[in-house]
Amino acid sequence: MQITPLRAEVTNTNKNAVFEIFNPTDSELSVQLQPVTWSQDGQQEIYEKTTDILAVPVLFKIPPKESQTVRAALMVPNLTQIEKSYRLIFTEIPPPRVKGDTDAPLSLRMRLQINLPIFVLPNKTIKPELNFNGLEVNEDGQSLKFENNGDQHIQITQMTFINTDGSENQIFTSNYFLPNTSKAIVPKDVELTAVRKVIFTTDVADNLEYELNQ
Repeated sequence: MQITPLRAEVTNTNKNAVFEIFNPTDSELSVQLQPVTWSQDGQQEIYEKTTDILAVPVLFKIPPKESQTVRAALMVPNLTQIEKSYRLIFTEIPPPRVKGDTDAPLSLRMRLQINLPIFVLPNKTIKPELNFNGLEVNEDGQSLKFENNGDQHIQITQMTFINTDGSENQIFTSNYFLPNTSKAIVPKDVELTAVRKVIFTTDVADNLEYELNQ
C-alpha cells in the first residue's frame, strides 16, 4: 500500500487531514485504521488508543490499482502551549485462507502496518530547540545524545559525518524528537571516535552542526 502525504498538521481551526491510499497490487487490499496518541520515553515510542482523532472509514477495501481517501478529524482541541503528537496506524488485513488450500497452514501470513504522524498545533507560534548533549561511548556502543527543549517536534532526515581524516559518511534517517523529550541516536557503521564534525539536516530548521572530537 502507498500512502500520501506521509504526515499531516492540523490546528484548532483547520481540524481535518486527508490521506490517499493506493493499492498497487493485483489483489484486493483490506485496511483497518487506528488513531493513537504518540509520546516518547527515552528510546521508547509509546502509542495509546485515543478518541481525540476520528479517522474514517475505519475499515475498507481497495480494489487492485485503485485508491481510497481517508479523512482524519481533530475531535478535542489542543488547549496546551505545545504541539501535540498523534499517529494514524494503517494495518493491512490478510485475506482469509482458501478452503482446501493445503499450503495455507504452512504459509506465513504477513500484516503490513504503516503509522504516520499527525501533529496538532496550539494557538501560538512554536518552534523546536534541539540541543546536542554530547557523545557517549560505553560497552553498549556509541551514541549521540540529544534533547528537544522546544514546544514543537523536529525530525532529523540526514546525518553527515566528517571524519578527522577528511572523509565523509552520509546516512539518511527519520529520527523524530517530540517536544520536551530526549533520546540518543546510534549511527550504524560509523566510528564516532573518528568523527570531527556531524551535520544534521532537519525538517523545520537550518542544518545543525556540532563538533565532536577536536
